[in-house]
Amino acid sequence: MADWAKLEELFHAALGQPPENRAEFLQQACPDDEQLRKEVQSLLDRAGPDGFLEGSPLSSIQPAPACLKPGQMVGRLRIVELIGAGGMGEVYRATDERLKRDVAVKVLRSAFAPDRERMRRFEEEARAAGMLNHPNIVAIYDVGVDDGIPYVVSELLAGETLRTRLADGPLPLRKTLAYAGQIARGLAAAHQKGIVHRDLKPENVFVVGSDSTGGPGQVKILDFGLAKLVRTDAHDHGTVTMGTQPGVAMGTVGYMSPEQLRGGEVDHRTDIFAFGVVLFEMLAGRRAFLGQTSADVIGATLREDPPDLLEIDPKLPEALARLVEHCLEKQPEDRFESARDLAFALETIASPSSSRRSVATSETPSPVKRRLPLAVSIMLAAVAILGIGYLILRPSSRDSPQPSFERVTYRKGLVPTARFVPSGSDIVYAAAWDGAPLDVFSGRPGQPDARSFGLSGAQLLSVSSKGEMALMLRARWLYMFQFVGTLVRASLSGGAPRELMENVVGADWSPDGSQMAVVRVSDAGQRLEFPPGKLLYETPGWIEGPRVSPRGEHVAFIVHPTGGNADGSLWVVDLEGHATKLSPDYYNIRGLAWFRTGEIWYGASLRRDEEAVWASTVLGKQRVLWRAPGPFTVHDVAADGRVLLSNERIRYESFGLPSGAKVERNLSWADIDNPTDISDDGSMVLLNVEINDMQVYLRKMDGSPAVPLGKGFPIALSHDMKRVLIFPTFQRSNRIGVLPTGPGEPSWHEAAVEFLPRGGSWLLDNRRVLLIGREKGHQARSYVFDTENGASTPVTPEGIIGTLVSPDGKWLLAGPVAHRARYPLEGGDAMPVAPLGAGRLIRWSVDPDSIYMSEGTLPAHVYRASLKTGAKELVYNLLPSDPAGILRIDWVVITPDGRAYAYAFFRMQHDLMVVSGLR
Repeated sequence: MADWAKLEELFHAALGQPPENRAEFLQQACPDDEQLRKEVQSLLDRAGPDGFLEGSPLSSIQPAPACLKPGQMVGRLRIVELIGAGGMGEVYRATDERLKRDVAVKVLRSAFAPDRERMRRFEEEARAAGMLNHPNIVAIYDVGVDDGIPYVVSELLAGETLRTRLADGPLPLRKTLAYAGQIARGLAAAHQKGIVHRDLKPENVFVVGSDSTGGPGQVKILDFGLAKLVRTDAHDHGTVTMGTQPGVAMGTVGYMSPEQLRGGEVDHRTDIFAFGVVLFEMLAGRRAFLGQTSADVIGATLREDPPDLLEIDPKLPEALARLVEHCLEKQPEDRFESARDLAFALETIASPSSSRRSVATSETPSPVKRRLPLAVSIMLAAVAILGIGYLILRPSSRDSPQPSFERVTYRKGLVPTARFVPSGSDIVYAAAWDGAPLDVFSGRPGQPDARSFGLSGAQLLSVSSKGEMALMLRARWLYMFQFVGTLVRASLSGGAPRELMENVVGADWSPDGSQMAVVRVSDAGQRLEFPPGKLLYETPGWIEGPRVSPRGEHVAFIVHPTGGNADGSLWVVDLEGHATKLSPDYYNIRGLAWFRTGEIWYGASLRRDEEAVWASTVLGKQRVLWRAPGPFTVHDVAADGRVLLSNERIRYESFGLPSGAKVERNLSWADIDNPTDISDDGSMVLLNVEINDMQVYLRKMDGSPAVPLGKGFPIALSHDMKRVLIFPTFQRSNRIGVLPTGPGEPSWHEAAVEFLPRGGSWLLDNRRVLLIGREKGHQARSYVFDTENGASTPVTPEGIIGTLVSPDGKWLLAGPVAHRARYPLEGGDAMPVAPLGAGRLIRWSVDPDSIYMSEGTLPAHVYRASLKTGAKELVYNLLPSDPAGILRIDWVVITPDGRAYAYAFFRMQHDLMVVSGLR
């Protein structure tokens, strides 16, 4: 008999395929083991429509009848009914007798309990899933064994799978973006714990609820039963190793990544591929890879590109179509580097402020491209900056008095929340200074010194009239401007916090300080409760606030329909749950507070670049208090009318080390710029600068003023520094341009190949360029493009891409991570190189047998890697001396001799201030 573990896994994997495709699936999964295929096929032939087996020689696969009866107790759980069954066991509805809540209980069938291997896998699945605590992943409450019955307790969901919702065809764009964003955030949370799903598909995505107008509802990712822990940190809860045999392709054909189909090593990028397939299906109403048999589908997944979504639905945002293409790249390193980046890109697309240009991050995984979705928001925020960061506001009428400003914070970093203390003289705020974790501070306007409460990792939510703080501990990122964590209360005078409840996203004290209004994550989205436990309002979107009125008879809050942006409206609800929408739908709305007169003051804009402080009565009468040219957040309003607000400063900065220098130099030329290439001798750096559009600049590394060359997205600087290759934008194009660095006019060519802006290398003749391109109906490959006559010559097989050219101009380094090779540019056989592992290839060294690579985000590690042995030598650790507000280092360029380099990073900072004179 074949190996038991392989037999079991293949059986359950094959059950997930359509019956007519199972034989082809087995042939692809284990082509060299005919006996194993026969035994699995024998089990499949005896399996019923639900997968149950009769007379199976494998007790661990034999599905027994339901092992629990209604009314039976499992621990403190009373079984209600059987609601499902699967390969691991049955799932029951049950009631937790102690907490009086309905839950789902997954039990291992009694016939399996004596099997130690099955027990081990069951416990490991539960332990892996239990590490995940995120609103978009089904929650695991408990795990245990009762009277020999192992069980896992999870939240009970009411709704339907995404597969059911796709039965009628493609989903509306709004729902698709809402679902996709939630799935990406759930995956990001799992990947952060080192857990890869490996079987993401519409059947494993559950949609809970919707609003009365057909709102999207909340997404829950199900079944991390195929999850595999790929990383264990010192602070993790232990190592979990799932019993998957090497070389066996686990998953579902049509959603499996190419590396998964080949039985190779998988990581989080496998889930990103499956995500792309699911998103394609939501948009197109059909699968990305089709075929009459499983073998056809597998072949299409391995070798063919999916149809162009814009040809299926021309009304789709172009950036969204390119994002899907980016997820579905054949090579893992060509996809998004993380689900968090993917979620951010989706948020940007979903935002009304996005444009086709600003969200084209889907085009390429290079950090230059990943940060481009920020372009529009960065430009909008930049106009709010003057001097050291004050908001310069203009009056709504010529007779209005000028407001006055007092700074509260003077350090560099993030300030997400702030409140006046009861006396109104001091201010309490949460901040992350100089790259350190969030902490809570107390300070006064005009006084730089602030006292830390020593609450590392805490987020401030509210301050009561009795001097108590509501804080959030163990905060996890949830939406664009929102976190979820554990609600605690702590005294302003000090002392240990007291934990109150989990899954809280917002809270505010009542006027007498006796109780709190809270916003919690719910199955339907988010719910506002006041007091806790009494539901006043629920929405599938996200709630900003709440803020209890001065008399305690209303709660004001902001409703954001989707997690991907800050659009929304102002609402108020009374203590009986009667909710009223007070404002129109704003383009951007952030922060609110009650004034003593009963007005609600908040920051919002009806259109881009029209930010204002507004006031609203509970009857919805609106007035403008003051207008501002950039985004800000209203945190609090004192009894005397002083407003506590913060502005936002966002920059994209470039630094570099000139050849022979010991200290880096700031190479930034605008608020948004980054280096795309560096000259061979390290004297010049090529900059992509965004002001009103994309522009090309050349700057000397000695700090001389940057020289504008023209418009477009710069790709590469020629060896003689006389020409720059450009694209019209940072999107794929068959229109390629050349800018002279001296006198002359740009020249443009219409190529027969559509090229991708993923870097490029000039050859030694300063005429030809190595680029990545794709002909219609074919996979991407590397081409030599002639800038004189526009000819495009392929130099690698289809599916093999790369742009690094050797110093002698004869070889190209290309191919997937595990199978990189040197490809001769003039014809001949490829020469494999030693495995180099993951990392971004930067440039070929002057040594023909080594290249430069970068790994990590902050700091960025730059290595010299041997093509013969794979050995890596650390050359640089790139970390700016001022890490305040830096999220990551995005892009690195280096000279062949390694003596000069340049890089870019994104920085976001806030200034907290008190504004007086608004009426």
